[in-house]
Amino acid sequence: MFNVKDFTFIIPPLWEKDWNGAISKAKGADRDLLICQAQALSMLKDINNFKVTPERIAWLSMWTKAFAALEGAKAALGINSQYIFKIIQRVSFEGCLHAELIFEPLSNMYRMKQSNKKVIISKWFESGTYNQIIIRLQAYAAWCFWNDKLFYEELLDSRTLHGIWDPEPAKQILNDPDMLSVHKKIYGPLDIETNKAELKESRLKMEEFYREKLKRTEVWLEYPSLVQWKKKIEELRKKPDGPITFFTLFDESVKSVPKRLCSVDLRFAYASYMEGSMLIHGSTIDQLMQIDEKKIFPSFIGSEETSESSAAQISSTCNKIFVLLYIFRNSVWNLQDNEE
Repeated sequence: MFNVKDFTFIIPPLWEKDWNGAISKAKGADRDLLICQAQALSMLKDINNFKVTPERIAWLSMWTKAFAALEGAKAALGINSQYIFKIIQRVSFEGCLHAELIFEPLSNMYRMKQSNKKVIISKWFESGTYNQIIIRLQAYAAWCFWNDKLFYEELLDSRTLHGIWDPEPAKQILNDPDMLSVHKKIYGPLDIETNKAELKESRLKMEEFYREKLKRTEVWLEYPSLVQWKKKIEELRKKPDGPITFFTLFDESVKSVPKRLCSVDLRFAYASYMEGSMLIHGSTIDQLMQIDEKKIFPSFIGSEETSESSAAQISSTCNKIFVLLYIFRNSVWNLQDNEE
């Protein structure tokens, strides 16, 4: 029922839209974002093998994340929202780190060749290097599936289900005129089901829906090329020393973004990533309030200049992701399937 080989990719032909017309009418950062999107879509146009494999799922999900980031940046540019920009910058930055780690074997090969012009890269070595990229894409797929699995398990936890479907809190409000009045003033009318039979039926439908998703992720994690990564994650989870990042799968000492940045001599870039994290976690005042001399006021939007700069940064980051994806696109989509 959930065999990966029974699925097929559906790629919407978004490249058929009039991108050239839109680009010709756009200006500044908006134009750059559109150009980046149009170039990204051209990467999908030639794909004609829609058979599903874990590495293709990983590749296409990374492409989708970067493309969606550009869409978000276009929306943020229209309203000069630094709040949206910084969160998108964080997401695209981490996505770029993931893409760079996947591409690392090929980067190392090129670096080795550049360091010594006498070095000759054999076809066998080059083929092995590209195979390492495929393996890392499979690792990324396994890591993402594992996190999806954790999410579905949390949704299906009895405590979660009870909290969602327990009618008692709503009944207490409905039976207390004062509480109901306060609720209406703050949240509006209390429109919620309290019939136990209806709630039970809805809960069962929810459980069935997410149990099916959970089962699918569990089956996919048993795919031959993902089993080793599933076991690796299970082993790492037994160690009480921090979260399992994608980076941890290849270096157990790299348990965070700053440690990954340190390992590639880019520690200085963490400040930008941290900005978005602070907004997501709600741990900042200065990013939400404008503090000038003795005046403090809410900061809803940024200047057009700041927004143009933020959009350009996102466009640059996403473009790098697309370049990396393009370099090993053929290895992913034209690969012969050896697994049974």
